[in-house]
Amino acid sequence: MIDKSVEFLRERFSHYEKCGLECDGFTRVVHWILKQEEIEHKIFFGNVFVYYPDDEDGDGDFISPHWWIVCGDWHIDFCLRMWTHEEGMAPHGIFKANPNHVEYKGHEIEFPEMNQQIFDVLTIGVEL
Repeated sequence: MIDKSVEFLRERFSHYEKCGLECDGFTRVVHWILKQEEIEHKIFFGNVFVYYPDDEDGDGDFISPHWWIVCGDWHIDFCLRMWTHEEGMAPHGIFKANPNHVEYKGHEIEFPEMNQQIFDVLTIGVEL
C-alpha cells in the first residue's frame, strides 16, 4: 500500500517538479512511475475548488480542467498551486484525500498507453 512509501514517493516525485509540467503532464509522469512500481492507483480528470478562510466573498479559486491521482486514501497532486492565488493554501504533493478547504470533483479516466520514450521526453533534464 502507498502508506508505507509516501515519503519515498514524495521525494521521488518532487524531483520532477523541475520539468515545469502542468497537471496533465505531471500526472502522466507520476502514473508511469506508479505503474513501474506496481502501485495501484487511479487517474482523475475534473475540477478543483479551493476555499480561502479569510475570503469574505467566498469566491476562492476554481481550477478546471485538472488532473490528479488517487491512491487509496491519498491524493497525488503537485500542480494545483500553479493555479491558485494564495500561495500555500492549496495542498501540494501527496496528502490525505479531501482536505478541509479543497473540493475535488471529477471522474476516473484512462490515459493513452505511455512508454519509456514519452516519459524521457516529459522529464528531460531531470536525473535521479
